[in-house]
Amino acid sequence: MRLGRPSVEGHRRRPDGVDLTWRQIGVNALLDDPALPFFIQWTVGPELHPSADAKAVATIVGCEVAGDPDKIHSWIGGDFETPIEGSDVHWVEADDPGLVVSHPFAKVKLERCITAPLHIAADAEVSLNECVVDATAQHLVAYRSSASEPLVAGGALTLESCTVIGKVHTQQLTLASDCIFIATLSSGDTWKAPLWADRRQQGCVRFSYVPPESRTPRRFHCQPEAGDQETRPHFTSLRYGDPGYCQLRQYTPDKIRRGAHDESEMGVLHGLYQPQREINLRVRMDEYLRFGLEAGLIYGS
Repeated sequence: MRLGRPSVEGHRRRPDGVDLTWRQIGVNALLDDPALPFFIQWTVGPELHPSADAKAVATIVGCEVAGDPDKIHSWIGGDFETPIEGSDVHWVEADDPGLVVSHPFAKVKLERCITAPLHIAADAEVSLNECVVDATAQHLVAYRSSASEPLVAGGALTLESCTVIGKVHTQQLTLASDCIFIATLSSGDTWKAPLWADRRQQGCVRFSYVPPESRTPRRFHCQPEAGDQETRPHFTSLRYGDPGYCQLRQYTPDKIRRGAHDESEMGVLHGLYQPQREINLRVRMDEYLRFGLEAGLIYGS
């Protein structure tokens, strides 16, 4: 109960019919901070523990943890330097850059990429098309300058059909179209806005989800509208590697799921045209179903 809530029971049945049971806690916290571990306590005898299935063929000699050490120590209620006997823990910055551009006149173009944060020289230019920029958490930095000072703005930025997880600070947001920005300011944050463009008299943001309190150039058909506290994206997962990574859930408001310029969804999966495909399928099913029958769509993920 140290975490303020009880653990939850879980189980799975092996092919031989044996039912493995356990208790788990902390899984929901991963939605807010993927660096936090969750806990499993097996409630079966040692002979049924999954580790007893076969002899080990690998040894864990160390692990890297991206996150705030103080927060993780507080979360687990103790030291995290030796979680596994004989292994070492190395702490890394969760928003370490995936690309650093120091040349002031460079022009970078990325298409259909998933990348860690971008640190771009102030006079450089970056164009992203159908990309994910993932800082792993909303309060971390996804885009800024390559200078050592963290508050310096990155180069001019153009995005089309992109999903950005983390804060953005750019000199100029030349264009953001059909994009989703997932960012927030943490308590005591020195940033002025989660999405922060210095030159707001230049550029345009259109048909995109923009976090509240953002500082952007002129907007056209963006969400949420003034005073709207309900419209926001809901994702199947924001953890890289999951099958539903950056996929919008079905209950995401239509202002986002059908909010792109062509009534497809905002974000990196815009090009799948999921809303149009759903409508086409429903129309065809209605045409071919026998009288009195009804059909529904079941999504695999």
